[in-house]
Amino acid sequence: MTLELDRELATLRAALRAMAESAQTRLATALEAWMTWDIDLAQSIRTADDEIDQLEVNIENECMAILAKHSPVASDLRYVVAALRINTSFERIADLARSVAKRVIRLDRDDQHPTPPQALETMGEAVKEMLSNTMRALENRDVELARFVRKSDAFVDDRNREVFEWVAESTHKEPARAEAFISVLMIARSLERIGDICANIAEDIMFAVGGSIVRHTPA
Repeated sequence: MTLELDRELATLRAALRAMAESAQTRLATALEAWMTWDIDLAQSIRTADDEIDQLEVNIENECMAILAKHSPVASDLRYVVAALRINTSFERIADLARSVAKRVIRLDRDDQHPTPPQALETMGEAVKEMLSNTMRALENRDVELARFVRKSDAFVDDRNREVFEWVAESTHKEPARAEAFISVLMIARSLERIGDICANIAEDIMFAVGGSIVRHTPA
């Protein structure tokens, strides 16, 4: 590895870390806004897309420059290829956090503050933990932790099914509030997708570190 390539890979890792931290902040803020009905918090996410969008573009450009200038091989090549995918994944997590914030704003605007089921709060905490573990696995090149993240997605999926059942039952009991209950379901859906994306990033980490391709295989 040349010193120049080494420096550029270090810069890429730092940029990806910043991207991950930005996505993590947005997720935590969106969940706090939802649990506390803090509309100012929700609005702060809804209007803060530019920073993370620029980070995504910068990281993609860095990856392409490394590939063009250095033609990396083996683990360096795998890392850059994985970084391109992981970069997009973190941007998508930020987008989904924004979707949660938009639902909170809409529910408040319509004067609808449904009390969510415990399963949704548990789901939110589980997804935050998945993202935190994903970031640590990426930072430390920890394949075992990446495997744990991948397996953790099943717990989130189970809570999502519980929320769906709650929404179906609640809508049946109070059909006039169906729209509010559907918004709760959409929040759960966004969290479920974040869990899926964390599992996908974990797969990319496993590829970057060990070269194994585990997509489409059981966790």
